Amino acid sequence: MTSSIRVLGRRISASVLFLTLSVTLSAQPPQDNVVEKARRTWLTNSGVKVRPAFLPLPPGAVSLDGWLKDWAIAARNGITGHLDEYSKTYAEAWKGFGFQARGAEKDGTGWPLEQSSYWLDGAVRLAWILDDEALKAKVRQRLDLVVQGVLNGGETFVYWRPKSVLNARFNSWAHSHMGRALVAYYQATGDPRVLQALVRVYRDFTPPDTTYEDVMGAVNADPMIDTFLLSGNAEVLSHALGHTSTATYQDIRARWGKGDVTPGHGVIFYENLRLPALFYPWTGNRQDLQATRGALAWHDRTQLLPIGVSSSEEFHAAVGATRNVETCNVAASIWTYLWLLRITGEGDFSDRIEKVFFNAGPAPVARDFQTMCYYQSPNRYSEANPGQEPENPGAQSYRFTRTGHEVLCCVGNLNRVIPNYAMHMWMATLDGGLAATLYGPSVVRARVAGGVEARLEAKTNYPFEDSIRLAVSTDKPARFPLYLRLPGWCRQPQVRINGRAVDLSKASSGFLRINREWRANDQVVLRFPMEPRVTEGRETPYPRI
Repeated sequence: MTSSIRVLGRRISASVLFLTLSVTLSAQPPQDNVVEKARRTWLTNSGVKVRPAFLPLPPGAVSLDGWLKDWAIAARNGITGHLDEYSKTYAEAWKGFGFQARGAEKDGTGWPLEQSSYWLDGAVRLAWILDDEALKAKVRQRLDLVVQGVLNGGETFVYWRPKSVLNARFNSWAHSHMGRALVAYYQATGDPRVLQALVRVYRDFTPPDTTYEDVMGAVNADPMIDTFLLSGNAEVLSHALGHTSTATYQDIRARWGKGDVTPGHGVIFYENLRLPALFYPWTGNRQDLQATRGALAWHDRTQLLPIGVSSSEEFHAAVGATRNVETCNVAASIWTYLWLLRITGEGDFSDRIEKVFFNAGPAPVARDFQTMCYYQSPNRYSEANPGQEPENPGAQSYRFTRTGHEVLCCVGNLNRVIPNYAMHMWMATLDGGLAATLYGPSVVRARVAGGVEARLEAKTNYPFEDSIRLAVSTDKPARFPLYLRLPGWCRQPQVRINGRAVDLSKASSGFLRINREWRANDQVVLRFPMEPRVTEGRETPYPRI
């Protein structure tokens, strides 16, 4: 990490970050049961071979403050809160009828399903993070159509069409993103109807066996696994794991494990990248995890740009000063790294997420969130430079407009970036603790120590500041583990409790675990000194795709 990365058009300089933690006893928040369901499944289910490190908290458990809240409010007031008013695709998709739009089929399927589910997945998370009633109402109206359609007899989330509609690979791909939106909706609300709809669809859904070089239904695996964790329905998990027995999967696992990756579409690569690792906790087969690691090593070596995201125009474009990044890849990379963080507990994935979020996240959208663009390039200084535009999706892909381009995938996916970073700044752990996985001005409310409600307030301008202060307050002493991420880019991190230096030699995988009885007025101070670094790179030829 350098001392001059881009965040909302500003430059980072080292200073101080303040984080305040208070723990009090009170009534259980209604969303807490979703964390407890997942924790209980991981700890007691006999099918678990490898337990994960972290559990996501539901949307709304983490609220925002400072510059991060300002940016989230800008999203609500701009594209995220009003995209259905800007485009017919976002106004009409998933309503059960056909309409005219680019990529739309006469029966209401096709591109709009993908594009609108991207938006709804981000909007539902942001609505509960901001506790914004207007955005909640808008999201409820749209997602309730899908839930009720399934409960009224729909065979899939594309409730108005027969199950065979998912034989079309693009519809099956879009189906996975609606699954993610509905998982978030259930986590936020605890509404049993939503979980019932998820189970009804996924207990009888077999992901189509299709090539990893194209969109495919196997990416339904992550909402299917989350649905199992929340419901305990064994049929759902069985169908998700069924993909591992296909010849297609076994071939890709062997190839990726050796770093043999065929360059292809950037978004498809990021979405597929996590699949082998997703199966690892249930198979216990190290080859599954190694497949994801091997493909990621190939990505880092041949495609990764300094802003933390691979080039993609829309296909992999190797490394170069004016190579582009499709905005969809910002959201897709963060989501995959979040899953890898959950599974492995390795701080490197938090480092990757922060690098993407702070550098590639702000670039394709105006600060007021009113306009955005399809492509960003690290060395692009205007809409006209570089002058040669990629063949896909065509002309004007650098322009900032309300929807960025008439191909609407990127404007939908953009809305996932802020909420997926925000809601995962803190995660739960299987041992009843909390983990600070990403940093920013925020407040988290969650249960620790088997029932104590913890409220942790982060007063900070991170990443513009380099110190963290934790002030602990409890009604009575409470013992629970607190995991603090020590960023991999920081050479000399410092941690003090009540003024005394803490030995960091026992930190593991980028996290320091502090398990103690917390008392009123305990003070924890962390400092992450930042320093500039120069990294030398080489421009490489475009891959032949």
